[in-house]
Amino acid sequence: MASSSTVPLHVRSPEILLHPTCCIGDCHQNPNSARTESSQGLSLEFSFQIDPPALSHCFVRCHDLAKVTHKNSPSAEEEPFIVAASGGLALLDITFTGDDGIHPPCSDYFVYRAGGGSPSLHLLPGPYPTRYKLNMVAVLPVCDGSDDYAVVFPDVEYLMHEDRNNYTLHIYHSDTRAWSVQVACIAEEETEDARNKLVAAHVATSVVYAGSGLIGWINLWTGAVICNVLDTNPTIRFVPVPPKEFYLDYIAEINIRPFRHMTIYNGVIKFIELKYHRDPAFNVKRRDDEGWMATIWTRPISSDVWNEGLTFDTSDIVVTDPSFRHLLPEMVNEENKLKLDKLMSGGPTLSLNDDHTVYILAKMSLFDPSAFVLALNTRSLTLESCAPCRGENILRFEPDYVPFALFS
Repeated sequence: MASSSTVPLHVRSPEILLHPTCCIGDCHQNPNSARTESSQGLSLEFSFQIDPPALSHCFVRCHDLAKVTHKNSPSAEEEPFIVAASGGLALLDITFTGDDGIHPPCSDYFVYRAGGGSPSLHLLPGPYPTRYKLNMVAVLPVCDGSDDYAVVFPDVEYLMHEDRNNYTLHIYHSDTRAWSVQVACIAEEETEDARNKLVAAHVATSVVYAGSGLIGWINLWTGAVICNVLDTNPTIRFVPVPPKEFYLDYIAEINIRPFRHMTIYNGVIKFIELKYHRDPAFNVKRRDDEGWMATIWTRPISSDVWNEGLTFDTSDIVVTDPSFRHLLPEMVNEENKLKLDKLMSGGPTLSLNDDHTVYILAKMSLFDPSAFVLALNTRSLTLESCAPCRGENILRFEPDYVPFALFS
């Protein structure tokens, strides 16, 4: 059987769970590799090591430099990373240190395109915007199914009151190979509360591509800012999260990601929240009941109403594949039910292109160096896959991976 690093993307799962930090090393010249040159003519290769359901990783190899670093880190040993990903596109941020004694240090952005054909890697031409919010940068297809793409660097100024009604968007279009600047204004129908408190001071924790030129900047405490970034006159709309459960108030100072996730797919916004059987959710010592109940809401982008959909409990999940018993021998009971109440778990992640898949991060204990990524089918309430991953850096069940659709 071919190894995971030599299997073309078009014969694998259309979605992977991707660690955004790139590894520096050999790309093994697999079919997922693509090559290009930096702005200084240095040879560069990028590739995915794809191994669903396990976490997938990306690799960068630079033939002409001794060291590659992350430009926003004080450490000279940090790896390059993926700033944004959507629709089969990934935007890479790489800094070259110039340790070869010939070239000075420089920072470049590259766009990697996956897909059924040959992957490609393109250098984004400079000069790059100097003012932008890194956590809001996005890459997206110019239109669904197109080979052309756009990269959006939003500049959001919160300090000046007169600037609180718009975002400045620095946009690169691959079809014209040129940068442009657009101003996205808050939609007129937005309420004053959304304008002053939510949209103007929105702090995005993730970015999703919503299709048809729409980008969603998501904050799991408040909601999503939706913007048609490729329109001639882009506008900003705010979509609040479903009514917040009061029990989450006491963890306002803690990252909400272990409890919630939101995404947008096929014009529908999806939101999931976990409510644990016992509070607080994560103790140093594992308790008799670490289970939870999950609720999933949906809402069309064009709608103003959330629809509370499926609710399921950890005790509902059935294991139908006997091979999972070898990975989790103590976590499957005689009735083939997954005993998630005996595991510490959290960090729900909704699939980008499957209405019925939710990924859950699970560990035997809070400080266990090993963890598992569980793929749950919410329609059949079965465990579809289980893959081990490193867990020493995931203390509070905040996933260090993102779902990535391999095809646009």
